[in-house]
Amino acid sequence: MTSSTFRQPLPDALRRRAATEHYEGAEPFEGKRHHFPLRAAGGLWTTPSDLARFAIQIMRAHSGAEHSVLSRESAVEMLTRQIEVHDEKIMEARGLAFGLVGEGEGREFLHGGATFGSAAILWANPRTGQGVVVMTNSGGRGLIRIEILLSVAAEYEWPM
Repeated sequence: MTSSTFRQPLPDALRRRAATEHYEGAEPFEGKRHHFPLRAAGGLWTTPSDLARFAIQIMRAHSGAEHSVLSRESAVEMLTRQIEVHDEKIMEARGLAFGLVGEGEGREFLHGGATFGSAAILWANPRTGQGVVVMTNSGGRGLIRIEILLSVAAEYEWPM
């Protein structure tokens, strides 16, 4: 993950490559991006490729593949239901760091996030090894990321 960091503000070398965030009215942010002095929620600067690599490593470890970044036990624990969720439309439970949908071998994991000028969602299925990362530089609630996710799911006939 060579294009990811928690450094705040975003280092100039990465800032030059970053997309320009936009307000809900489509106006671009001055300076391309807002600076949020957060280290946890909202503090990760990353790319779709780096986030996809992360998801792939979670799936590899979960399946017990050799030379994984995480142990199989850690990945299984991350994708085990910790808290049931009853008021969310897109997930049924929360694992460690991820939302979860489904049970057993059919379980999928997801993680979404949004700030004032960007939105993202990661969706992956460890059983099939398939997944998608959608990142937008749209303001507001970033609902277009869900529309894109659903379009990808329809194209690949994922049972969502």
